[in-house]
Amino acid sequence: MLTEYGYPGFTYEAVAARTHMITMMSVQLVGYFRDTGTSFGELREALIPPGPATPFETIVARAVERGELPDAPRSPRVVNLPFDLLRHDMLLTTRPVSDESIAEIVDAVWLPLLAVPEAA
Repeated sequence: MLTEYGYPGFTYEAVAARTHMITMMSVQLVGYFRDTGTSFGELREALIPPGPATPFETIVARAVERGELPDAPRSPRVVNLPFDLLRHDMLLTTRPVSDESIAEIVDAVWLPLLAVPEAA
C-alpha cells in the first residue's frame, strides 16, 4: 500500500532539518498575526493559491488509480491530515518528529480514515 510516507522528503532526516526553522518562524509570525489580526490559515491561503494538488491529494489520487483505496469523496482535511499532525507535533515539542511517530500518523490514523468512505 502507501509506503515510505508517500512522497520523497517525508523522512525523519527531512523533518529534523526543518524543525528548528519551522518553530522559529512560527514564533516570529505570532507578532505579525497579533499586529494584523490575521491567522496562519489566512497567510497560507495568500501564499498557496488554489489549483495544484497538495502532495497528499496526489498520493491519494494515485492510490485510488492503483485500486489501493476506494474511489470515494474525502474532505481536504482528511487528505492533508498527515502534514497537519506532523506540524502540530513539531510546534508543540520543537523537536524532530520520530520515524515511529510518522509511521503511526500514516498507518494508525491516516490510512484508516482514507479507507472508510465518508457519510454524505
